Amino acid sequence: MDISIASGKEEFFEDLKKIGYSGVDFPMIIYDNMSEVIPSKEYADSIMKRYQRLKDMGLCAYQSHLTFWPDHFEPFATPEAYAKHFAPLYARQIELTSEIECRTAVVHLHRGKDADVVRKGNIVLIESLLPTLAKNGVVLAIENVFDSGVTDGNMTTAEDLLFYIDYFKSKNLGICLDTGHAVALNQNPVEMLKAVSQHLAAVHIHTTIPGEDLHRIPNFMGWREPLDWNEFYDVLSASEYKGPFNLEIGGPKNLTHEAMVTYYKLAYQVADGIVNKHK
Repeated sequence: MDISIASGKEEFFEDLKKIGYSGVDFPMIIYDNMSEVIPSKEYADSIMKRYQRLKDMGLCAYQSHLTFWPDHFEPFATPEAYAKHFAPLYARQIELTSEIECRTAVVHLHRGKDADVVRKGNIVLIESLLPTLAKNGVVLAIENVFDSGVTDGNMTTAEDLLFYIDYFKSKNLGICLDTGHAVALNQNPVEMLKAVSQHLAAVHIHTTIPGEDLHRIPNFMGWREPLDWNEFYDVLSASEYKGPFNLEIGGPKNLTHEAMVTYYKLAYQVADGIVNKHK
């Protein structure tokens, strides 16, 4: 299985290729101008310029990550209002996902304390995006996420994710399993993987401890490491999932370029040890 990493920083693309990564999780970058929800031509051009740099380095975009930021929820009274407001942005980013020769777009759906309210709003959003997904041949991968304070937001469990798969029964919907988010909410990533593997379109690989979302390199929680990564990979590799082992690790702050490259090398070596343990 190929190894990729979440990275949108052009200055590291050449280094990532030399280390051994085959591609990246391509973030569409946070778009904070709340009054301008359809990206400008300059925005699209910047995405394509970054992708061309990626391609020039011999890397690919395995998945895109649509814009998300918790503060985006606050101005909207209901999930439906949020969905209506952001659907144009997500639709354009799905089009750009196709333009960068990528067929999987990861999304954080709305979350909250009332399951019925959350589902109603997310159904509105997904319904509005399905035509764009179908036209561009892109799968929207719904990620398991949490509410503020690392609490259950009814987008947490395998059952939460599978609700939308079962509701729409669309070939343009899939699931992104985020191992760290699962652990943060006391979910078992191995059991979640077993439950969603038939619909798995993307994975975000990192480790943490319950109650925290630390985005650490696998096996880097010491004696508190909550996940048997060999067991996880055995289940992953036996599934129908054909994508990469995609690391989503938070980089340390204030490191030099050289130090960050060393960090990325270490992360790759750990991931390679998990993926190729039988070789």
